[in-house]
Amino acid sequence: MQVNKLLRYSMLAVYVGSGVGIAAHADPQVQMDSRDPSFGAGPVKITLGGFSELAGIYRAHDEQADVGSSFYKIPFPGFASNFANTVGATAAPNSQQYYEPEFRMSARQSRFAVLAQYGDGVDKFEYYMETDFLSSGSTSNSNESNSYTLRMRHFYGDWQHGDWSLLAGQTWSMATPFTHGLDIRKQTPPLTIDAQYVVGFNWARQAQLRLVKSFGNFAAVGISLEEPQTAGVLSSNPGAGAGTTTSGAGNGSGLLNPSTSYSDDVAPDVIVKAAFDPGYGHYEIYSLTRFLHDRGNGSANTTQQNHTTTAESIGASLLLPLVPKMLDFQANGLIGRGNGRYGSGQLNDAVTNPYDGSLSATQEQQVMVGMVGHPTKRLDLYVYGGMENQKAAYGDGGKAGADGGCGLNPGTATTNLACTGFIGTERMVAFGGWWKAYKGNLGSFQIGAQGTYLKNHTLVDASGEVGKTKDPMAFVSFRYYPFQ
Repeated sequence: MQVNKLLRYSMLAVYVGSGVGIAAHADPQVQMDSRDPSFGAGPVKITLGGFSELAGIYRAHDEQADVGSSFYKIPFPGFASNFANTVGATAAPNSQQYYEPEFRMSARQSRFAVLAQYGDGVDKFEYYMETDFLSSGSTSNSNESNSYTLRMRHFYGDWQHGDWSLLAGQTWSMATPFTHGLDIRKQTPPLTIDAQYVVGFNWARQAQLRLVKSFGNFAAVGISLEEPQTAGVLSSNPGAGAGTTTSGAGNGSGLLNPSTSYSDDVAPDVIVKAAFDPGYGHYEIYSLTRFLHDRGNGSANTTQQNHTTTAESIGASLLLPLVPKMLDFQANGLIGRGNGRYGSGQLNDAVTNPYDGSLSATQEQQVMVGMVGHPTKRLDLYVYGGMENQKAAYGDGGKAGADGGCGLNPGTATTNLACTGFIGTERMVAFGGWWKAYKGNLGSFQIGAQGTYLKNHTLVDASGEVGKTKDPMAFVSFRYYPFQ
């Protein structure tokens, strides 16, 4: 009996934004309220969570994407083949997707989660699993049966001993902003329907080993060793040495996806973070250290060698209750080199050094700010603005004519212009709200709406050209939470 009582009171109130008012429905993980949707399995307490969703998606320009947008890959206007009937015109390389709208309906963000807990008064153990269907297999399609695959969002075990916590498995990166301390399942993602959140938001979900020390309710420090992956390596101009290798296709028999590439890595990403809760607001600062690896040479006449480049970044975030329980402000930022993978915009991490064949970590800056209002108990409103930027290096933005086909007026219709420039800056504004249409003994039913405006610029090419594109988007969501 005493153990059951301990379990009940020791269970974390997993409410995203608890203490400062951020709504839980943006990225709900298993949580507990007065109805306590749990049951016992011997000495273990099991709590269920999740929701079903029907989402509607509209984009002014076709991204060929589901409920998770590809901010980095929105199409450019440019030459395209809309000029192909002009006398003397050449075949055009650009896609027609910019000139087509995109509408989709999706239930794939629906989730199921389970939390198992056991404590004996000294130690506490937790097992957490959360899944959705935002994954696709080789036979997945939207023709008839919509055979999309189940994926692992979170799956980890956590051991808490006094003020210490050890986590092993897959969950939010420690770079993701928290709402209190460094408590597990207390992150503060934007409230968007879009599963890619907002440009400038720093996050990842990946395998990790995390150790945290808490100092009461005032502060916490932690270190996390996390799964590495170099997301995007730009080619340089005048070009890298022959034979540079940065990644390879997955080995199917080795349980990697053969249809995608995996970077060559030698060590985990290392994140060290400190969080403070002085009584007003929540504040964080952290360092991100990465080890970018490749094999190559600086010229055709030199011997190939292994190269490892250390990339350092500094990040910070804050969460403030401007008007307690009514208006909250949040912000996060990350500046340094090789951090593109940790932003929603997914800019590149590195460029090939043409002189020695190594990877040079790209200089990057990311920032997001947001306001969340709660005018009533049943209504949450939000607005976010974000930016991600990377600087050119070794001429990767200086290719002649790279951006000539990235605009609405690419010159004469007889010119075959491609849009081959690299994205240099992404800017985004997202706004919307959630209405709790029903909340009672049967759970809750919520309706959401979101508007998004995204604008991308390429790096400046050798001719001084900058390619520009934009994509207005709209989302609606109908969610039922049976356990909340």
